[in-house]
Amino acid sequence: LIEVPNQLDEISDDERYGNFEIAVPEITKEVYDNANITAYIKRTYEDDRPDRWSQLPQVFLNSNNSTSAYLSFGEGFIRISFQSEESIDELFELFSGAKISAVSISSLRCSKINGNCSEPEENCASRARL
Repeated sequence: LIEVPNQLDEISDDERYGNFEIAVPEITKEVYDNANITAYIKRTYEDDRPDRWSQLPQVFLNSNNSTSAYLSFGEGFIRISFQSEESIDELFELFSGAKISAVSISSLRCSKINGNCSEPEENCASRARL
C-alpha cells in the first residue's frame, strides 16, 4: 500500500490544480509498455460505516466547488492530480494520509510484481498489486 503524502509536490497559484508523485519501482518499462495501472483509495470513517476501497478517479460535483482526483503513471512512478473550480484544498485534505492500492492489469501477459500475481502466465488479463 502507498500512503498519500501530507503535502503536494505541485500546486498552481490559484489552487485549482495540484499533484503529487510517488516512486513505484515496480512500474518497469515492460509494465509501462504492456499494462494499465488503476488505483483505489481506502476510505475510512469515524462512525459506524464500514471502511471501503474507492477507485480513482474520484469526482465530487456540487454547485460551489466541483473537484476531481485522478491517476496517471509513468515508468517508475504514479501521479495523483487534483483539479477544482475553486480550490483543491478540501479534496486534498480528504486524501492526505490515506492509503492507496495500485493494481497493474496486463493485456499481454502476467506482470509478476512483488510475486503477487496469482494468474497463470497464459491469461490475457492478469492482475498484480504494486
